[in-house]
Amino acid sequence: MIDKQNPPPSPIAHKSLADVPVDQERKNRLILLDAASRKLAEAEEMLSELIETYPKDGGSACHPVSGFTSTAFQVARLRKALVRSSV
Repeated sequence: MIDKQNPPPSPIAHKSLADVPVDQERKNRLILLDAASRKLAEAEEMLSELIETYPKDGGSACHPVSGFTSTAFQVARLRKALVRSSV
């Protein structure tokens, strides 16, 4: 299960802050970017837990699991794009 207490954003978690000295405005954007990517990872994990609650026996394209799975893939793509982005 997901820990409900969120750790404070870490600017070092994003690759852009690890090597280069940055101004305060960019640092704030990177902190927000890191927080957004962590929240998307949390949403991705929650969706996978939701999908696991449904029985594994067959399902059609209109079954809720199909929609949740599609949404989980979209969230994963968004999260990965945020992690790779530069500010």
